[in-house]
Amino acid sequence: MRLITPPGTFRARVIAGTHTVLIALTCEESRRDGLLGFAFKREVVNGPNTGPKWLRSLKVFPSIVPDPSKAVDPVTGKRLQFSTWEHPIQSFLWGDYSAKPNTRYKFTIVPMYGAPGALQPRQGLSFEIKTEKEFDKNHGIWFNRGAIASQAFADRFENKPPENPDNPKDEETQWLSRGLLDACLQFINETPKTDALRVAAYEFTYKPVLDALKNALDRGVDVRILYHDTSKATGEEKGANEAAIAAAGLPKKKGNRQVLYPRTKTKIPHNKFIVRLEGGTKPTIVWTGSTNFTPSGFLGQTNVGHLIGDEETAKQYLKYWKVLIKDPELEDARAQTMKMTPDPPALIPAKGIARVFSPRPKSDLLKWYGKRVTNAVGSVMFTAAFGVTKQLVTPLADDCDYLRFILMEKPPPDAIKKTLTKNRDCIISYGAVLGEMYTFKDGEPVARRRIK
Repeated sequence: MRLITPPGTFRARVIAGTHTVLIALTCEESRRDGLLGFAFKREVVNGPNTGPKWLRSLKVFPSIVPDPSKAVDPVTGKRLQFSTWEHPIQSFLWGDYSAKPNTRYKFTIVPMYGAPGALQPRQGLSFEIKTEKEFDKNHGIWFNRGAIASQAFADRFENKPPENPDNPKDEETQWLSRGLLDACLQFINETPKTDALRVAAYEFTYKPVLDALKNALDRGVDVRILYHDTSKATGEEKGANEAAIAAAGLPKKKGNRQVLYPRTKTKIPHNKFIVRLEGGTKPTIVWTGSTNFTPSGFLGQTNVGHLIGDEETAKQYLKYWKVLIKDPELEDARAQTMKMTPDPPALIPAKGIARVFSPRPKSDLLKWYGKRVTNAVGSVMFTAAFGVTKQLVTPLADDCDYLRFILMEKPPPDAIKKTLTKNRDCIISYGAVLGEMYTFKDGEPVARRRIK
């Protein structure tokens, strides 16, 4: 959902997703003199309307509020919140991350001049934009808040760990999940007893998901679960999946049907998907994404759930599942997945879906991804949790006219960072564990140590 306001001395470009509205502003030089920032007002146009409100500002004028951490409400004792009307946003790029899906909003943005404590509003602009539906029968995408919202979580919940992560209705659980858990549970819970579910799981310990699958099994759904055998693992991982399965009461068999299929012959069976079969035989829709079936997957780490209502995609996921339940050796798995999903062509139809399963016998597909980066015309947003492979470094680092943004779990090695950041159009951002920082050896991030 995109919008550009009409030409003028003050303009906005707006992009809306399901829960987020991103706003980029620009104004002519003549309007910048004395500009102290922008006040943002939002109101709902086509739904329950609590009335327009000036949105919150996280930064304040120190001359008005010297120490915001000590500014508390005398009645409730909670920290005060500040309005953009009194403490305007001092940025030309701003995001509203509290929007609701499938909702039309009216935004009013007012430039503020004068002095702190005596601000003077001038002519602004207003526009309406509608956020997207969570699921449109073809695709549904849910991002949790997870670690990216740690500052907001600390402010809202006093930086305390969730007390009831196994309760889908708990306020903290819902806030961190931001619909991701609800969407997954709804997908399982709404499966009719005449249908079937085929599950592939790596880490499989999150009680709400396992309970939902057990309930589906009890009401007559043909549920079959492929999971990573952790009985011989070490450390905290040892027996974790088996213990959670036992606690949920999931049986090895239901009548004459096998329910549980342990996978033992691969070290990291990193699958996490669920296929629904209409009438028990026809694959119609699949839940997939990066989210492991764990509390940290839904609530802590930054993850995505993807619901795909495409029968051909569901059909191939079912074929893949049937390969995996045989617990294949590595070479056999590579041969079968390559046969099932060969390397896609250079050009994919505008409305097409390219499915690629792993493991694969060669790294040729990395070159295919590199060419997609090179052929980009707008921007490249790339998530590389464990690092950037050498086949992609050059395509990402080459000088070009579009932005490349790389999100990583940890800092890249010095040599790769130097290559990737040699021109200003490639930006790297990486996460961190609160209170810890990485240590390096010979330019490589090797471990984290606690900051004292």
